Amino acid sequence: MKRLWGRHKQSVPNLSPALLPLSFVHKLNRQNWAQMQALPGVYGQVDLDRFLLSFQDELYEGSLPVAEAFFRQLVVQTVQRVVDRGAIRVVVELGCGAGINLINIAANCAIRAVGCELSPAAVSLIGEIASDTGLPIEAVRRNYMKDSISDLAKGEDWGLMTVHSIEQTPEIDVSWIERILDEELPPKVGIHMEPLHVPGGQFAAECKRYAEINDYNREFMATIRSAEAKGLIEVVALDPRIIGSQAHNPTTLLVWRPRERSTENSIAW
Repeated sequence: MKRLWGRHKQSVPNLSPALLPLSFVHKLNRQNWAQMQALPGVYGQVDLDRFLLSFQDELYEGSLPVAEAFFRQLVVQTVQRVVDRGAIRVVVELGCGAGINLINIAANCAIRAVGCELSPAAVSLIGEIASDTGLPIEAVRRNYMKDSISDLAKGEDWGLMTVHSIEQTPEIDVSWIERILDEELPPKVGIHMEPLHVPGGQFAAECKRYAEINDYNREFMATIRSAEAKGLIEVVALDPRIIGSQAHNPTTLLVWRPRERSTENSIAW
């Protein structure tokens, strides 16, 4: 990815620093799709224009690039809705990967975007992009399941965000939420865009079976409900299975706020 960033900078020398990272995200997506098409033994025969997608609880054949663009815009719009209400000045993404969401959020929401990531290569790449462009993004190498994270906000009101990251951790119990809320500066809001397995009909059951086969997290929605029942948090938005660019691993949007802060900078969804 760092080599790709270096080549990208050289290939578009006249592109403005504001557009450089956004065009890199597009190029990175194109490379990922090309790799999928080059590995039929792993992904099957991939037709980007006839890809199996899901919207709400319906399956469709459609364009994977269009669905991905819709999904990335959904991430940006969700953060912007919180920012518009004056609730946060920093968003901290747990498990940020190569920083695609950080780039999109910082470029579109006029907010500082910080990532927690285990991969040192990804952290280094994000730091290089920030240095080259001046974009207000950064990343640190931390295990968000164990390490403190509130210091990354540097004293400013912040929002916690995960985007298809918690799905990779088979078990997260309510003690994780308790630990985050007990930090010196707890988040004002939690935003999760994950396959949360909200109960539903046949399609919801198929999605949960998909998670079982792949050993993805299947209990985080129950963890959220336990935290709510204990009076730790209040769920302010829940929109199940909005979109699945991997059809049976669709994104559910969930937004919560700490219960004791529910009257401060209230988020009306």
